Amino acid sequence: MPDLNLITAAGSLRVFELLHDAKPVLLHLGEPGGLDITPWADRVKLIDASCKAESELLVLGVVNAPTAVLIRPGHLRRTVALFNATAARTSALNAASSTLSLS
Repeated sequence: MPDLNLITAAGSLRVFELLHDAKPVLLHLGEPGGLDITPWADRVKLIDASCKAESELLVLGVVNAPTAVLIRPGHLRRTVALFNATAARTSALNAASSTLSLS
């Protein structure tokens, strides 16, 4: 998620400012009041905002802004940890298999 400049009813802010509570945020960039998250309001913070800038993603380049984005703090951290653990296992298996002689 790019660190965009957002405009909300409370003023302007950046995406990273929404993550200080370490709680999931539903960033709604569509028509204000268009989403009802009542069943999840105790677990997810809803932010109605607009963004004038284009989003540029590293691999895809410039993309259109979505209507809504669910941002889950810590999710990337868990994904990276899983990737590192898998890479370590793969490396260990490769090292073990290279010591075996196939004759």
